[in-house]
Amino acid sequence: MSLSHALRTATLSALAVGATLVVAPSAAAQGQAGAPSGPMREAVQLDLAGNTAQARRLLQALVDSAATPAARAQARRAMAMSYAFDGDCSNTLRYE
Repeated sequence: MSLSHALRTATLSALAVGATLVVAPSAAAQGQAGAPSGPMREAVQLDLAGNTAQARRLLQALVDSAATPAARAQARRAMAMSYAFDGDCSNTLRYE
């Protein structure tokens, strides 16, 4: 495993944990489980596996259909991280 892949894995894993922490209070208030949504989890897993194009399609769908500002921010942050690990600064800034 290369160093960049290891860093990407560690950071995206931290993002998934952070997403749990961000989602948990609002989800608890709605009586839902505190884990990130299935599509967000799937997008992060695809990104970790190197399937960035497919992950970004899922993330963009989450951005476009977000029901709350917090959900939209979470999806945009995940998209920014995906671009950041590819060294695509212009798209990273666009989403962050």
